[in-house]
Amino acid sequence: MQEFSSWARPGLEGDDVLGILATHPKLAKAEEKIIVSGDKDLLTIPGLHHSPDGLIEVSEEEADYNFLHQTLTGDKTDGYPGCPGIGPKTADAKLAERCDWDKVVAVYESKGLGETEALHQARLARILRASDYDFKAKAPILWSPRSDDE
Repeated sequence: MQEFSSWARPGLEGDDVLGILATHPKLAKAEEKIIVSGDKDLLTIPGLHHSPDGLIEVSEEEADYNFLHQTLTGDKTDGYPGCPGIGPKTADAKLAERCDWDKVVAVYESKGLGETEALHQARLARILRASDYDFKAKAPILWSPRSDDE
């Protein structure tokens, strides 16, 4: 950090810092911002990504899909389970029917859980974007299912 330009905030993980920098129009002073990571969770962030296949652009729609997918499947590495019995193929099938928050809640309800648990898992899955961070308070804004629908 002493040798290179850097940005860090207490209480934020590196993934969240990357997500904020990648989605803020002016914070990172660069012509292009490219996320370089092998972590599939970062595909929940819209923008340019370096992948084994080269440079890919993840649209906001694709990033939102990936986020809802993670909310359903969870991430054992990151320590949150998602919806019981929902793996990647089932999540794909469910989201192919309808890709929105109400569908995610319906899947959780089909497993005997409700919106409260779905919201808890979504907040664990969420990698912060610039819109999810209060720059004045220097604190995350908890994701709300209606914030992306507005």
